[in-house]
Amino acid sequence: MVKINYKPHYYQELFHNSKARFRIVCAGRRFGKSLSACAEAFKLATQKPKQRGWIVAPTFKLSEEDWRILKDIAPIIAIQDIKLADRKIVFRNGSEIEFKSADKEGSLRGAGLDFCVLDECSRIKEESWHSLRPALADKKGKGIFISTPKGKNYFHSLYLKGRDPGNNGYESWRFPSKVSPYFSNEEYNELKKNLPADVFSQEIEAQFIDNASQVFRNIKERISGILEEPRANWQYWIGVDLAKTQDYTCICVLNQKRHLVAFDRFNKMDWAVQKARILSTAKKYNNASILVDSTGLGDPIEEDLNRSANEGLFWGDDDYIHIEGFKFSNVSKNQLISNLQLAFETGKITYSKIKVLIDELEAYEYQILPSGNFKYGAPPGLHDDSVTALALANWAFDHIPITTYMKSRVIGNLRTGEWYD
Repeated sequence: MVKINYKPHYYQELFHNSKARFRIVCAGRRFGKSLSACAEAFKLATQKPKQRGWIVAPTFKLSEEDWRILKDIAPIIAIQDIKLADRKIVFRNGSEIEFKSADKEGSLRGAGLDFCVLDECSRIKEESWHSLRPALADKKGKGIFISTPKGKNYFHSLYLKGRDPGNNGYESWRFPSKVSPYFSNEEYNELKKNLPADVFSQEIEAQFIDNASQVFRNIKERISGILEEPRANWQYWIGVDLAKTQDYTCICVLNQKRHLVAFDRFNKMDWAVQKARILSTAKKYNNASILVDSTGLGDPIEEDLNRSANEGLFWGDDDYIHIEGFKFSNVSKNQLISNLQLAFETGKITYSKIKVLIDELEAYEYQILPSGNFKYGAPPGLHDDSVTALALANWAFDHIPITTYMKSRVIGNLRTGEWYD
């Protein structure tokens, strides 16, 4: 057998030495999950001739990382051909490994497989595994599932199968990050100090936490009331997320009780039509204050909104609409989302049963960057415009402005919570 450019540590050896048909590794970040899985795929491909295997990752980007790892550890002498167009490595014994992305589910159907690796399995849809499972049937192919947990989804169910002595074909392990010799105690203690407790438990300790992968908690509990027409002398705040390429423009309107009273979502409209729709909503809701995404191309759009709404008007005029821009950076977005998280945790925000909004809230997730910072957003292939618009409206509620003028008089004070009907 050809020697591979890889030396496993003790806990990786436990996985490699298993004879189970289905092996499940739940491990914290930087354990070396992808490296050990790619090394095992190489072993399965080269120990017998004419083996066919797939390595499947949630996204093309992660699949590219697996592709790079296997090319780095596989000795050149073992490789016959590298087919870039097909993202396939062919070995001299006639075996092959192909790299797939689960965000293109149609590509996960095909001829029988001798083995399959699901990298970051908890972030791959369960339906994708159901599509892959029949491909292992005729050859009694092997399955390898590696991942950091993401709540208690089907990856958790697979893990439990491997812990049950009655499931002879399954074996599973859970490894926290700190068992890796490459993960220092200093790094462990630093992360424990600075990460939220649930995030640390899931990402570093590799513990299965109920709903830990969700950014927002109590989503169903916040459902209350209905969309409402404006009330006389009430104040309203609007968050606007502008469409980018295939995304949607979304408008969310909160009243002075932080309840979502209006929701609008659309795409493929000229800016003139979008602008008219945004301003008509603001005028309808008592000249509501608007917070709009002004990042990049959004900057002149904010200026155009202000010009169209308030040309010749002054603050305090009856028809004045207060419009501000919100510039997105990783730091400002984290602040924006953290502010919305707080509204959920404290039960201050409510909305009616709007399916697209609830679906986006439930799917919204975070990633931990190499710097240790968070990156928030929708999973690949999904939208988050409703979440962003709601977050902007919620931020406007807390930050724009302390008092407002309607019919040339003060009607409320956010700091004291006093409102004058």
